Amino acid sequence: MSHFAPALAGVVVGLVSLFGGGPALAINEWEIDDGAYTMEAIGSGRLTGAFFHYPAEEDVFPADDDGLGAGVLRLILEGGLGYHVGYEINIYSSLARSGTAGLGGAFDRAGSATSPYRYPHLSLRYWEDGSVQGELGIDRFVFQVSASPLLLTVGRMPINHGVTSIFVPNDFFAPFAVAAINTVYKPGVDGLKIGIETGMQSGVELVGVLGYGVDGAPDWAYSALLLRARRVFGNCAWALLGGKLAGRWIVGASMQGELGPLGVRGEGHLGFRDRDGLDGADDLDGDGPWLGDAYTRFALGLDMLFAWQNASIVLEYFFQSDGIDGPKNYWQRLTSLFPDDQLFFGKHYVGLNFGLDIIPILRFNSIGILNAADGSGLAGVSLAYNISDESDFILGMFVPWGKRPEADNGLPDAPPVLHSEFGILPLTVYLESRFYF
Repeated sequence: MSHFAPALAGVVVGLVSLFGGGPALAINEWEIDDGAYTMEAIGSGRLTGAFFHYPAEEDVFPADDDGLGAGVLRLILEGGLGYHVGYEINIYSSLARSGTAGLGGAFDRAGSATSPYRYPHLSLRYWEDGSVQGELGIDRFVFQVSASPLLLTVGRMPINHGVTSIFVPNDFFAPFAVAAINTVYKPGVDGLKIGIETGMQSGVELVGVLGYGVDGAPDWAYSALLLRARRVFGNCAWALLGGKLAGRWIVGASMQGELGPLGVRGEGHLGFRDRDGLDGADDLDGDGPWLGDAYTRFALGLDMLFAWQNASIVLEYFFQSDGIDGPKNYWQRLTSLFPDDQLFFGKHYVGLNFGLDIIPILRFNSIGILNAADGSGLAGVSLAYNISDESDFILGMFVPWGKRPEADNGLPDAPPVLHSEFGILPLTVYLESRFYF
């Protein structure tokens, strides 16, 4: 029963928010010197309850059903310091009971975001009792200086170089999981961004992001330095990027445009493992001063919008050459991931996203993800009810399919034998309430 209590609590709180929601405004606004110095304070809340069900007849991990209950409150300060300097400060407090397993990444929140590009000591763990954790921290603390054609941004900021919707191989800095249910606030990373507008539809951007080793100290091996150039040509926006990330060097590109009624998107990169490794040791064979094993990752997608019920559909394909060919060796994938990687075991994936407004205040969304090699997948559906301009209530479910793992009877401490990627996931039902004040 103890496993169900946190999820039930989240459901109850969500229902209270559903029927108790009302109009909300910014906490306060200040203005000095005719608008030269401004501040707006906004509050944000998120309450989540989820239940994870695993087949009871199989003696593999995890053995029991489980649940999750979480709440996150944010204080967001935005404004300007003069006419050329803007800022954003995003402080959060998170209290959650997380299950021992679950749908990896789908229910990530500020307190659970992990990235080698986030200084770990900007958060304080004020509660820890078993699976219950409370945390207070800074999600964003960023200043932006605008002096056309130069734009300078420094601090803990969100950075995204991706253009696709489901699989985003060029989003390196604290990306959302592919099945994430809440993508309102992208976590910030610690860096410096210098942008120069070279024309009406072109620009160059240099991004430096500080990385931190396993001991929390700044480490060049975990840091990033990327140069990106963008230009609009024809009906498409094109971009080239290249540089260093945690554990590797990359060169990549992206495009997004229109082909008649279809939106066309694509992005990807060619990567080279850093020969020095993340511990500074020369642990890879081959020629060259710093380039090791190469890999390729790219995503291609089509999307279409419809006037009827504000419907939309997205279809994407994702390929990663460094993925595993079959389930037999899936556990090896865990040893080859980079610190900023999302976890995808295989090489070929297909994703489908469809949504429409049932009525103006009730939207249906769905997502489907398929590992094209082992045939396993994950389907998610949700209903989002817009209570007011400042409050939403979401009810959803994830249904995985694929052959379940089985216990390895050869060794007592051996991990289960995996027969598919998504077959290890639970059936999940969740409720979430989001509100602003």
